[in-house]
Amino acid sequence: PEGQQLIEEAPRKIQKSESHSGAIYLDPAGTMIYTRLGEKPDEILRFQLKKGKWSKDGTIEKKFMKKGLISSLSISHDTSLLAFSVLDPGSKTGMDIYISKRKNNGWTKPELAGEAINTPFNELGVCFHPKENKLYYSSQGHNSSGGYDFFMVEYTDSTWSEPQNLGFP
Repeated sequence: PEGQQLIEEAPRKIQKSESHSGAIYLDPAGTMIYTRLGEKPDEILRFQLKKGKWSKDGTIEKKFMKKGLISSLSISHDTSLLAFSVLDPGSKTGMDIYISKRKNNGWTKPELAGEAINTPFNELGVCFHPKENKLYYSSQGHNSSGGYDFFMVEYTDSTWSEPQNLGFP
């Protein structure tokens, strides 16, 4: 299967790392991986699949890493938005979601997603819908039924909708 082939051909550096490493984001086409390697947990590398070979394509901009340890990252289908959840050492609310917008060949300075998304509790596990500007995430706040519930917000005209609890699985 295609997914198994992707795993088998993943960048060797990711597979061989002796420390905790893991993919933070895999694009829907399966051609780009953002990953953290255990040797440098504060550095996120980007690998791209070109002509059947994986190669390091760069690192995530340092302005993202200043926020703290990124646990998840996702890019919108039109590549205009980047969302990530992070444990910010200076935060009183635990894990929060930050948003950055595409600007030329880079990204704007990350900003808190705002009160529509972030609560005094933890938010994590961001994932954009592959064809729409909908962001899915997990939160202990909002109208949670206990623990972490899954929520969805939609980005329209530079505004996030009210979070919608996706209910019981």
